[in-house]
Amino acid sequence: MVGPEWRQDHDRGTLRHMSRRRRFWLSVSGLVLLLLAGLGAAVAFGPLAISDVRLIWYVVTGRSAAAPSAAEVTARLRAAPGFRVEIYASGMPQARMLQLTSRGDLLVSQPRLSRITLLGADGDGDGHPDRRAVLLDGLDRPHGLELHDGWLYYAEESRVSRIRFDATRGTVSGAPERLVDDLPAGGNHWSKSLRMGPDGRLYVSVGSSCN
Repeated sequence: MVGPEWRQDHDRGTLRHMSRRRRFWLSVSGLVLLLLAGLGAAVAFGPLAISDVRLIWYVVTGRSAAAPSAAEVTARLRAAPGFRVEIYASGMPQARMLQLTSRGDLLVSQPRLSRITLLGADGDGDGHPDRRAVLLDGLDRPHGLELHDGWLYYAEESRVSRIRFDATRGTVSGAPERLVDDLPAGGNHWSKSLRMGPDGRLYVSVGSSCN
């Protein structure tokens, strides 16, 4: 049989557990309300516009914001005298890093679409790429890109690989070579950036697991 003392201790323990859980969710709710209030105040009295808040939400959730129109680009961006800003390529959701090739093609990593896309150089002078092609697909959130000695280096969430790249044709060939396979993954800063140093070494940035 269970005595009354055990029941009282058990009940007190249950109440303490419920109290901790309640305090946790109250804290989370308070932080969310504080964040919303801060954003609301920034929109009402500060420098933030509704469109800026929407963009912040897209960044946090990983959603893709609607592409701006040509008129919006002209109105919002200012270029130095003698230059102008135009939309070069549309229909490229979740684009992150860019890498220009020696021929003038543009490589674009699209982490949340798991692919790397090539935008062909503007050979006809209309201000837009002449072609587009998916170079690599089915990757694990590819981000950083680098070209060196006929290789395309690319960083995924937990690894760095390379594949033969023909800059003249804008194509890859052969099987990818895995260079590093144990980079820290997960967290808020999962992206990895690449740069080949003047010493011939490949440098990789690894973000923190939190903010």
